[in-house]
Amino acid sequence: PTSVRFGQCDNAWEFAGVMSALAIKLTALAVKTVAKPLAKQVETFALTHPTTRQWLMRMAQGYHRLQINVTRSVEGKEGKAFVGTITDEKAMDTASKLVSETVVFSIAGVLVMWEYRKSVEKENAKKEEKIRRARQLEEEATREKLDTLRHLKSLADRIEHIESVVEDMKKETHDGPKSRTAWPWLAR
Repeated sequence: PTSVRFGQCDNAWEFAGVMSALAIKLTALAVKTVAKPLAKQVETFALTHPTTRQWLMRMAQGYHRLQINVTRSVEGKEGKAFVGTITDEKAMDTASKLVSETVVFSIAGVLVMWEYRKSVEKENAKKEEKIRRARQLEEEATREKLDTLRHLKSLADRIEHIESVVEDMKKETHDGPKSRTAWPWLAR
């Protein structure tokens, strides 16, 4: 939805996502706004510099030939056709448009690459966090397992001791009572 208020969203995360998308759109608009004057400055420099001017005019002529050939192939016309050159004025106009669009497109491309790199870094950070959390859980499970094994060993020792005491009691009952005094002469 284009106009979403907090009350219309199911939760705060959805609202944050909508606001994030809005921020991205506003940023893209700001970049376009900044890129156009920059493109105009590059265009002015390129068209006033003699070497660049000649190169751009050749590029505009090539672009004109490409445009005619693509148009002919889309229309279904086959075979080679003579493509005349365009006037210097039209070539400069085409070249200026190409330069402007190239600058704007380049800036947009850099921003897309930057955003992509940012999202990849974010995804890598999420993966690393998952791995760290899994290791932490594994370590906790190992610690709990060791604690359980120690506790079981302690219980096994206690059971062994109780069994030996019971065995001694059985022997005592079977053999008769043993003297439990330090003075054997007092025993019966």
